[in-house]
Amino acid sequence: MMFSNKVLYNLLIESFGEEFINNYEDNYECRLLTQKFVYIFQNINDLPNYQYSWYIAGPYSKELTNQMYNNIINADSEKYNEWNNSSFNEEGKKYIRRAKDIFQISDQECNENNLSKADWYELIASIYYLKEKDKIVDDNKLIDTLYLAKEKFTKEQIKFGLKKFKEKLGVG
Repeated sequence: MMFSNKVLYNLLIESFGEEFINNYEDNYECRLLTQKFVYIFQNINDLPNYQYSWYIAGPYSKELTNQMYNNIINADSEKYNEWNNSSFNEEGKKYIRRAKDIFQISDQECNENNLSKADWYELIASIYYLKEKDKIVDDNKLIDTLYLAKEKFTKEQIKFGLKKFKEKLGVG
């Protein structure tokens, strides 16, 4: 089951700002951030799931992409006005904060580990996917699996991501 168009639109605006939607079609990073954020958001909050599978940049939902192109970025101004006049209640905002917290990282940490914001989102969502979907519990196996699947990341970057991921979720 997908989120309603209004919920998805407001989720992205609340998480990334209004310009994010305007840049979505022409900006690969916006599309990647959408995929990874919605993936983590729905999973850590136990909400109805888009179907995700493993793709070049980690977890990917064709349903989400179709909804974004067919219903969100091509919506008319009347729909945008309607969506802009609604907002999340406190519980919804708490769900958003929970997902944003998982991705929270300082610019310094990104720079020290040679990671862009998009790389970071891809790395964290990929770690979560492998742990949850593929049930990889052994850290060394997860690091090796991710390293083989994503040559763009070094083992040091993956280890750093896994360490931060565990800190964020409060797991050993």
